[in-house]
Amino acid sequence: MNGLVQFESTLIGSKNAVAELSKCSDATLLVVSDSHGEKDILEQILLEFGADSDVLVFCGDGFYDVMELIEEAYTNEKLRACLPPVIACVQGNGDISSKTIKIPENKITKDSITGFREYSIKKELAFTVAGRVVFLVHGNRHCVDSGVEMLSSAAFSADADLVFFGHTHRRFRDDIGGTLFLNPGSIARPRGGQEASFSIVSFPGENERYDVESFCITKNVFGNCEFIPLGLI
Repeated sequence: MNGLVQFESTLIGSKNAVAELSKCSDATLLVVSDSHGEKDILEQILLEFGADSDVLVFCGDGFYDVMELIEEAYTNEKLRACLPPVIACVQGNGDISSKTIKIPENKITKDSITGFREYSIKKELAFTVAGRVVFLVHGNRHCVDSGVEMLSSAAFSADADLVFFGHTHRRFRDDIGGTLFLNPGSIARPRGGQEASFSIVSFPGENERYDVESFCITKNVFGNCEFIPLGLI
C-alpha cells in the first residue's frame, strides 16, 4: 500500500517502498500520460492494473488528476490498495507545479499535523528501479514534437536506461544506444489517428532486458473503460 508521503526526490510512497525500489531484482512500471482532466479514466486504469505494478510513472499533463486520486485514496480503501507502492510524476506544460490536499482528521500524522499535505513536481526526474536509471520528462522542453534528438542528449547525460515522456499524445517506442525511449500515448486525447493508450514496462523481460506492452482504451455502452492489449511493441 502506498504511504502517500512525498520525499525530496518528489517520489511518493512509503519510506521502505522508495528505499527498496533501486534494490529490487525485477519491477513492473505502469506508464501513463496526458490525462487532461479525465480522472475517471486514470482511476479505472489504477483499479485494473495498479495493484500488480511497482511504480506508477506519470509523464505529465494531468498532475491535478493524480492529486485528486491521492486525496480520494485517504478515504477510499479500495483505491488506495490499488495504488502502486511508488508514484513518480513530472510537470507537463499544462500542469501546476504543486497541489495541497486535505487529509481526513483520522489520517493525520506527524508529517501532516495541520491536516493538509503539499505535493510538488519537477520538470524532470531521474530515479533508479531494479538497478536501472529511469529518466522521466513531459517532453515539451525537449521538442519531442519534432523527434527525440534533444531528449536523447539529455537522457545520455543522465546515463538513463529507460526514458519515458508524453506531450505528443502519440505512442512511440525506440531503442537508441541501448536505451528505451517510450511515449505511452494519451489516455484521454490521442492524436494521429491512434487510440487512447498506456503502457506497462516490466523487466527483466521474458526474452530481453524488458518487455513493453501497450493497451488501448475504449468505453462500453455503460461508459466503463475496457483495456485491449496491443501486444508487445
